[in-house]
Amino acid sequence: MREKRREGGTLITTSRSIFVAALLAGLVIAAQLFTYVYRCDDDQITLSSSSDDMRPSSSSSFSSSFSSSSSSSSSSFIFNFINYDASPDPQPAPSSSSSPSSSTSSTFTSYPGSPEHRNLVVKELRLLQLQKQHQQQANHARQQKQQRQSDMIAAHTQNPYVAVCLIGNARTLSSPAVHRRLQKNLFQSLSRNTFVFAHIKTWDTGVKRQEQFGNFKSIPVDKTTLRDAIRIINATELVIEEREPPPSSYMNPNCIFTKEAARAKKNQGDFFARKENTPRYIGQMHSLNSCLQSIEQFEKDAQMQFDAVVKTRPDATWFLPSFSAQEYLLRGNLVTHFSDIFIFAPRRFAQGFVQFWKNYTECQGTWKGAYFPELALDWAFRELGAIYYYDRQTPVSIRRASRNETSALWICKDQRRVPVQRCMQLVYDVDNKFVA
Repeated sequence: MREKRREGGTLITTSRSIFVAALLAGLVIAAQLFTYVYRCDDDQITLSSSSDDMRPSSSSSFSSSFSSSSSSSSSSFIFNFINYDASPDPQPAPSSSSSPSSSTSSTFTSYPGSPEHRNLVVKELRLLQLQKQHQQQANHARQQKQQRQSDMIAAHTQNPYVAVCLIGNARTLSSPAVHRRLQKNLFQSLSRNTFVFAHIKTWDTGVKRQEQFGNFKSIPVDKTTLRDAIRIINATELVIEEREPPPSSYMNPNCIFTKEAARAKKNQGDFFARKENTPRYIGQMHSLNSCLQSIEQFEKDAQMQFDAVVKTRPDATWFLPSFSAQEYLLRGNLVTHFSDIFIFAPRRFAQGFVQFWKNYTECQGTWKGAYFPELALDWAFRELGAIYYYDRQTPVSIRRASRNETSALWICKDQRRVPVQRCMQLVYDVDNKFVA
């Protein structure tokens, strides 16, 4: 019995050993087959033209690999199998355009850890650094540009671009009390970005007769007497009309001004409907139209646009600083004026300066528009949606040849900035004391 038990135990032990050995052998074979299939994904596969079977390019390598792996221990094999992904692949799959013969001889050189791979990583890092530097430079340039734009916007808000039409007869422009104050109390007070377009006449030296305001005479002027004024004003464009042009050069012969049509209109009178005065009216509006054309051409050449257009006279004395252009623009739709001495229009309403001339050149027959310059401008600006606002706080007056002329007092009476006598004192008593 004991011998049978021993034989039975030996048999069981032997069976267990065989089972374990078979199990290990099966695991080894299965792992090797898995390894072979995994490697075949990267190996070149040859296709036979006469058979539909797919076979590996080298069957002997499988046999030798299998036999060598069978002789190794299972633990060593399993370790190598687990770390297979980290091992370099000796023969990567070639492109589909390569022939089977050339693919078997090609080698994979840029694998992790190789010199080529290291160089590739270095190049990528250098490229990233260059991109980072370029991005930093672009950000810095963009920030500088934004800062410049912000500075320009701030400066532009405080100092808008203003075009001033200085048009009319020069008369008292040669007086320092006129031209120095124009520069200091108007041009500079409006904005540091003020551009003057001067269209002035020197030929109108006769006595002007006006029933309402009294007669006044001009001071004879020419380029010599205006030398200092021209230098101080420093106009962007200067046009000096030394000789009176013939009326036919600017008047429309098909448009007729009549006293009857003028009297039919409320609060106009027939002063400019008279034959001797009509050219004055038309010539004044013609000069205004020419000045605006010069401004528009300047805007086109400079590729910019003014924020406001101003009209003033060469014989006006600005006895105190004017309001700034920024303050005038904040008034919105107001076109501010004081008689015909000063008109401030936001750029969007600037066409009001030339609407009369457009209507006049197209006129056929009796003139149906305004017979008074101020009223013509009033109507034109209102048609554009503006409010034509008479600002009596404007610190300006007309300077005549002397304070004793009958027309010397009327503008000082019209303004409300300072008392009348103070106005007369500022306008006429400062020639020898005034310093710009």
